Amino acid sequence: MRSADKVADILRNYINKTPFGKNSIKRSKTSDICLYFTLLFITQPRNFLYYDTTEAINQIDGLRKSAQAFLNDIEKLNPQLRDALSKEMASIHSKKSILKKAGPMPTVSRTSSFVHDLQKALINQREIYEFSQFPGIRRGKGRPRNQFAHDVAERVAIYYFHHKQQLPGTGTNALHSPFQNRVKLIFTELKVRADSRRACESALSNLGKKFNYAIYADLNFCVTWFLMNYQ
Repeated sequence: MRSADKVADILRNYINKTPFGKNSIKRSKTSDICLYFTLLFITQPRNFLYYDTTEAINQIDGLRKSAQAFLNDIEKLNPQLRDALSKEMASIHSKKSILKKAGPMPTVSRTSSFVHDLQKALINQREIYEFSQFPGIRRGKGRPRNQFAHDVAERVAIYYFHHKQQLPGTGTNALHSPFQNRVKLIFTELKVRADSRRACESALSNLGKKFNYAIYADLNFCVTWFLMNYQ
């Protein structure tokens, strides 16, 4: 993967190590295991239901409106037209059943029932988002934060810690830290639109809290714990 190789080069240069070049995921699995897990997380298809909850809700709401409009149109059908359509559907079904085993005989009423079931499923899924704590859901004013961007920044910080045995610096508004510069480059490569400074500050704050309770633990234990919990 081209993006994985470029991200790998950015991260390896960040810790002053020789880049792998091509096939970075495969090579890192035996030579830099922390990079391997980082690349898997950053470059694999993101979890749409978790990271893009606002878009998922919009799609649910849009489909609910379309389903209701469809049901309203079925209710308006003339009974004779409804029967004619059901007979035509049965004819199409019988032709399919000759070639392969088909399901129940379709009718307009049965189709309407299926759409009602779809509506219930959409409502249930909508309620899951309504009462969940997914970070991508907008609550109140302003845009929800880009959780994927924050998670990427946290992964980069963990990678730095794994090799340098300390968390990266934060920098200032006027002068970006090497950490923020690398995160910004990765955002550009992955086409992530987000504030790199906020993502970096949030990542370091979260990791700082997690490191406080593990400060007396062995370093290798800490790294192993983070790798296991961030896959």
